[in-house]
Parts: sequence; structure tokens; C-alpha cells
Amino acid sequence: MKLRVMTYNIAGGRDYNQDETIKKPTPSVGAEVIKKYSPDIVGLNEVDYMHPRSGSVDIAAEIGKITGHSSRFAKATELPWGKLYGDYGNAFLTKYPIKEDEVIIVPDPIDKSEPTYYETRCVYRAVLDIEGKDIEVLVTHFGLAKTERAETMKILTKLIKERKHPLILMGDFNERPFGKTLAPLFTLLHDTAAVREEEEVRTFPSRFNIPNVDAPSNNDGKGIKIDYIFVSEEFTVHSFVVPEEKASDHLPCYADLSI
Repeated sequence: MKLRVMTYNIAGGRDYNQDETIKKPTPSVGAEVIKKYSPDIVGLNEVDYMHPRSGSVDIAAEIGKITGHSSRFAKATELPWGKLYGDYGNAFLTKYPIKEDEVIIVPDPIDKSEPTYYETRCVYRAVLDIEGKDIEVLVTHFGLAKTERAETMKILTKLIKERKHPLILMGDFNERPFGKTLAPLFTLLHDTAAVREEEEVRTFPSRFNIPNVDAPSNNDGKGIKIDYIFVSEEFTVHSFVVPEEKASDHLPCYADLSI
């Protein structure tokens, strides 16, 4: 069985294509990128749901209408927009039936002493029926603070160790491959990007003149890898591709798998 899996931080669906100016959320922009590469399943990060800043629509569902996927939104938190609020989190697109799913809220860390932005995070978990085989999928978006990432890792480690099916984990992990927080994942699962061997992989930023992207992220103009697709040992990885699509501040990534 062959499977194409994509992870994509869509930056709230905002359009980064035009003159590097952040436009209001436009679901069709990211949707056309996804549709172009025909993934079977997609993990999305930074997704609005019924948020006034994005027209009070279900962004994931709107994308799914264009790409031909069914969708699930996974609420992590609410974000303000003036005096109003809207839901925000991750989402999942699939061409296969979902047998069961859940949203696991990551506890906010007690220690918030790092000088960075804090936000409640979540893990979306689903079990899919793919041609009669159960496949477990996890989608998440790690925080900017080390303490936030550590809380998410606790949940992921437990889910991975207790898994009953072949597993795929994907998302924006906000940490480079040699980061201490991510280290356990490289022993529990396989990083699909490793199929490219020594070739350096960049997933962020999609371009280097985006407002509010801090200089250290640029890695001297080379960019960094913070978006991942991990798989359990049952999968064979055939390719890992990072298309140069600049609709978001992150590049999309997809892996071709078989099992």
C-alpha cells in the first residue's frame, strides 16, 4: 500500500505570495498548493475556525472542498481579534475514513520565564481505515518555549509507546533536528527526511524578507528544518520532498511511504 503524507503550517491561511505583505486569510491559496501534490492525508498547523479575522469560516473545511479531502479541526485555544475571539489550532485532511479521533490539550507549562510567546497547544490523534488496515496519525504544533515543547513531548512519548497500529506523526515542531527536546523522537520513530541522507533540508522560512521572522531562524540565509514527518518502523520511506511553495511562511513537506 502506497501513501503520500503532507505536513503544512499554513500561517492561518494568510497569503504570503504578494509583495511579502501578509494578507487576510485566503484558504484557496494553501489549498491549491496542497492539491498540486495530491497527498492522501495532510496535517495542518495554525488553522482558524470560525474566527472573525478569517471571515468566520471553517478554514480546514474550505480547503478540503478544494482538495477533495474530508476535514477535522482540532481546537487548541481561542485567539482575540479586537474585542472578538475565534478558535485556533491544528487540522487534519484525509481521503480515508476516520475510525476514531480525539483532541488532546497540552497542559500549559508552570514555568513561563522564557522571553517568548506562549500559547496553549494540542495533539490531534486519529485512527484511519486505509484499505482495511488501521493507521494511527498524530498532528501537533510545538510551542516556542522549551517548557511548552517539553509538555507536548510527554504526551507524544506516551502515545507512541502505547500505540497499537503503525503510526505517523507530523507537524511544526519549532525545533531543529539536534534540539534536546526532540531527541527522544529520533529513537522512537524514523524521520522521513533521513531518506535524503546528507542533504540539508530547509522548511522555514519560505523566504527571507518576511516581516517579524527573527534573524536566527534564517541560519545565515540557509533556513532551518522545523517541520517533520515521523513514522514507525512498519513503514518504508521512498522520498521526502519540500516544494518551494511560498504561500505560507513555512514550506510544505511531503513523504511517499509504503507499508
